[in-house]
Amino acid sequence: MDSLDNALIDAQNTLNSAHQSYIDAGSKNQNEFDEIKLQAAIFNYELCKEVTFFYKKKPIGFSQKVALKGAIHCIYEYKRASDNLLMRIFALAKLNKIEIFDADLRKVKLNIKPHLKSISNWEDIRNKATAHYDKNTTAQFSVINQIDVDEALEVMKYFLMYSVEILKVLKIVGASTST
Repeated sequence: MDSLDNALIDAQNTLNSAHQSYIDAGSKNQNEFDEIKLQAAIFNYELCKEVTFFYKKKPIGFSQKVALKGAIHCIYEYKRASDNLLMRIFALAKLNKIEIFDADLRKVKLNIKPHLKSISNWEDIRNKATAHYDKNTTAQFSVINQIDVDEALEVMKYFLMYSVEILKVLKIVGASTST
């Protein structure tokens, strides 16, 4: 088993654990934490699954671009949701009198900042070829063809690191929430 398999298994275990905690949540604060953690774990698992598939199956040619559609969609949607998720983490940390996370979360977000423009440019890809299949197949094929494989892989790498860092911060916030 290689590091990709191990990362996917870790992501799967984190997701399953987060889901079980969400089901078992008792207090309102614990439920809020479990909702945040489950959302972050879903993203982490989905992206890890996409990365693992891409590197293990080694698609070539146009199929590389098609293989990246799932990751592009996942990243695009997570970017849209992450500001709200971060605000909820800040609020939960503040509620639990955890003062160190403001700087930590800002550092995490700074790592993805250079890639935000790339993600914003993926709106057409998302609208025509990932979340939906455009009725105009020529438009659909065109946006898929515009995928820059190297750029997408770079963004994938940083967003995967970002999701792992958020889960690390959540682990600390969660420890204080469950007490």
